[in-house]
Amino acid sequence: MKKIAFVLYFIICFFDFNAQEKTKLYNHSFGFDIAIPKTISNEIFNSNFDEVAELGFNYDLMLFKNFSLGISYRYSYFELNRKSFTTDVNGQLDSHFAGLTTAITKPINDKIFFKYGISFGKNQVLKKATGFENLNSPNYNNFISPFFSLFMYDESVGAVGLFVNLSYADYIYDFDLTNPNTTYVPHNTIFDKLSWFAVGFKYDYLIK
Repeated sequence: MKKIAFVLYFIICFFDFNAQEKTKLYNHSFGFDIAIPKTISNEIFNSNFDEVAELGFNYDLMLFKNFSLGISYRYSYFELNRKSFTTDVNGQLDSHFAGLTTAITKPINDKIFFKYGISFGKNQVLKKATGFENLNSPNYNNFISPFFSLFMYDESVGAVGLFVNLSYADYIYDFDLTNPNTTYVPHNTIFDKLSWFAVGFKYDYLIK
């Protein structure tokens, strides 16, 4: 799935370069977004964790008339669903991502533009839980996230819009069933090729 996302994105970029805008919408941009994530794969994870919120920050440099390269950071917060367990368990998982972002910006008119692209890099989850002390933390994982946003733009305010992203990550977390506190957990890898999408609002400050 991740390879398909890369291929489709670069096919779009190839055709888009032949229809670039006459002028740059901006030279630099700083932005942040807040969204609500929803798990769409890994049934075990989805039944044992609640998605709470996701925050993102980015810096983009416009290299060509509508193509930018940047750096990004994303934080996703998942909370243990206490109702899913037969013993007293509580805690959270903090997902941290850092990497590169490539994006295409397409103005519709003077006030509205699209921005879509893909972020890729490394991701790691940090746990804070009681009852899950034997949850083994992995090394850094590969991460990829295609995104799409629709902005309304005003020179005095910046760009504000709707943001949607689809995230893929490979997590390897195993439960040690020798611990009595985890006998209620299915004998399976709870985080393996986890994916989720998030919808929220984004703000970009554009610098000419």
